[in-house]
Amino acid sequence: MTPRLTIMFIIGGLFATAAPAQNEWGEIGGGWTSLAPKAATQRAAQAPAKASPEAQTLPASLTLATKGNADNRALTRAVASRYARHPYVKRAGIDPREFIIFFEEMIKMESNFNHRALSSAGAIGLAQLMPGTAKLLGVDPHNRTDNLDGGARYLIAQINEFKTLSLAVAAYNAGPGAVRSYGGVPPFRETERHVAKVMSNYERRWRLVSSKE
Repeated sequence: MTPRLTIMFIIGGLFATAAPAQNEWGEIGGGWTSLAPKAATQRAAQAPAKASPEAQTLPASLTLATKGNADNRALTRAVASRYARHPYVKRAGIDPREFIIFFEEMIKMESNFNHRALSSAGAIGLAQLMPGTAKLLGVDPHNRTDNLDGGARYLIAQINEFKTLSLAVAAYNAGPGAVRSYGGVPPFRETERHVAKVMSNYERRWRLVSSKE
């Protein structure tokens, strides 16, 4: 994930937002905008994968099939479930289960659930956070839960700005500045492939879930 200076404005603006008067996460937890980064991370770390009712409704047959790194997959779902009802996710019209599935597929693409993953550009861990981005988010990129928590909040920042999952994952991969400059998914081969793969896998899993309703 390429860092951009504009992240300081984006993330700062999100945390400067006043906390909602009521709990907008329901049973999942307190309003994210009222939490400091570390507090959000600690909540996610304490939450078992079954903490979210949305996570519980996803069929076992639809869990990611890749063997190994099972603990990291479970942790990914646990963190995603804590953010699934964030007001910015809801505002974008994204079902909580959609967000959980999407975040899982994005992390699978970023690191294949390998918490030791290190890119040639220096991106670290499960969510492939750049050191500068992790610092701005207030997380330790070498800590698995911190890393995922930062990734979830950074993704939500992109959802809040770009409104769609495809543009959000493009911004996560190439940087929000690139998405703004090109008015859509940047014409970079790596980014186009990244977005196409994440969206294809997410859409396939989401169709299977929604078709059973």
